[in-house]
Amino acid sequence: VAVSEGTVAQAGRFEEGSDNVFVDIRNYSTLAERLDPEQTLNVLNECFSAWVKDVQSHDGTVLEFLGDGMLAVFGAPNDIPDHPGQAVRCLQTMVHTMERLNETWAVTGGMRSSMSKYASSSKLGFRGGVHTGTVIAGNLGSATQMKYAVVGDTVNVAARLEQLNKSLGTVIAVSGDTWNRLPEDLKKW
Repeated sequence: VAVSEGTVAQAGRFEEGSDNVFVDIRNYSTLAERLDPEQTLNVLNECFSAWVKDVQSHDGTVLEFLGDGMLAVFGAPNDIPDHPGQAVRCLQTMVHTMERLNETWAVTGGMRSSMSKYASSSKLGFRGGVHTGTVIAGNLGSATQMKYAVVGDTVNVAARLEQLNKSLGTVIAVSGDTWNRLPEDLKKW
C-alpha cells in the first residue's frame, strides 16, 4: 500500500478472539530445485489462487503471501461468528484443494510432468496451523509504506504450529485454545 507524503500510519486496533492460520506447501524446496523459476511461480500462483478462494469462502482474510506460504486471519478486520470453526473448516477445504490440484496436474501433465524424471514423489502436500487468541490488528509500516497486519503471540503460535507438522508428520495442527472453541462435529475430523 502506497501512502501519500505526510500521512502517518494509524495505530492498530485491539481484536479479541481472532484466529490466525499459517499454511505452506509441503515439498516446496524439492519443487523449486527441479522446476525453472517461471514454472515454480506458476505452481505457486495456482496454489495461492485456490487457497484465497478457500479462505474467502469461509469469511477469512488473506493478509500476505510468504514464499510458499500464506497468512490468513478469521475474525479481523471483520468479526465473524464461529471464527475458530470457520478457520478449521477452511483448512479442511484447503487439504481437499491440494488433492484436487495434484489430480489436475496428473491429468494435464502440468507441474508433475516437469518433475517426473526425478525418482522422488512430485506430489505437493499442504501443512496448516491455527491458533485462537488476542492480536493487535491494523496498519503496520512506515509513513511512506504500510500494510494491514496482525501482531502478537497468537500469530507466532500459529506459525509454530504450522512448522510442528513437519516433525509430527501431520497436516493440520490446531491449538488447544482453538480446539476448545470448536463445535463437536469438527473435533471428530
